[in-house]
Amino acid sequence: MRRLVPLVPLVLVALLACSAPSSPVDARGVLGAAELPSGWRWTETPVFYDEATLYEYINGAARGVLVYDFAVLAHLEGEGPGGERLSVDVYDMGTPLGAFGYYSVGRCRGCAVRDWGVEGSFEDGVSLAWAERFYLRVETEGEEAEELGRDVMEQLLAAIPGERSAPVELDRLPRGQRVPRSESYVAQDLFGYAFLPGGFLARYELEGEECTFFFSEFESAADAEAAFALLAAHASEWGLAVEVAEGVGDEAHWAEDPGFDLALHVRVGRTVAGVAHAPSREGALGLVGEFVGGRD
Repeated sequence: MRRLVPLVPLVLVALLACSAPSSPVDARGVLGAAELPSGWRWTETPVFYDEATLYEYINGAARGVLVYDFAVLAHLEGEGPGGERLSVDVYDMGTPLGAFGYYSVGRCRGCAVRDWGVEGSFEDGVSLAWAERFYLRVETEGEEAEELGRDVMEQLLAAIPGERSAPVELDRLPRGQRVPRSESYVAQDLFGYAFLPGGFLARYELEGEECTFFFSEFESAADAEAAFALLAAHASEWGLAVEVAEGVGDEAHWAEDPGFDLALHVRVGRTVAGVAHAPSREGALGLVGEFVGGRD
């Protein structure tokens, strides 16, 4: 009788082989995709900075990077035939949210938008973009600075696999009248308040004026409740009139400096949200209402 070969182990081996993830690209691999045009040369070998050494390259700006999920920075410099300089930085921010966050807080409002990665921009020889967990910065000089920056940026991005999509957390922000590309993620101390752990923001055009919507997520409803109380106390300390807003979320209050500024803060479960610099109570209630109604 013919002996049958057991299939289950072979099938498992095949499935494991198919499902095994490929090695993720790292900062060194992304940086290695950069190529120089004829007449240019690299002036150094790649330099790498981690959490302990990042300050050696960007000094005090390191703190703004480290509050995210930063892992490593890969840096390389080149020189053109006329002495033009090129600088390439690949930041591995650990997670896509970290890459988006660092890009978003440094976003240039007046820069030319570029279709690079999830989002990109160019201004005064500096090309910026982010994709997956990488934040990319290319600085160029000379008459062809924009073209060279574009070429190098596209080379870097071609080395980064994966989807080009914004963080899902942004879906919680109200959509109506949101200013395009105004969304941002702050990793900690939202608005400089130590009692807010960080959060998401976006700008909105309401009644011909610009305001900011934000939300911050806490570990528990009790933590959110404590932070909400501190928001009210802080507003009072600054001389704003604090007034309970009835029927909004689990609890809400207005903070107003008549004729100057108006804010609406709300707590819903373990989330604290609000509108800063609102043009009117009606406008603020509209944004908050959309947020509260759209919660999971």
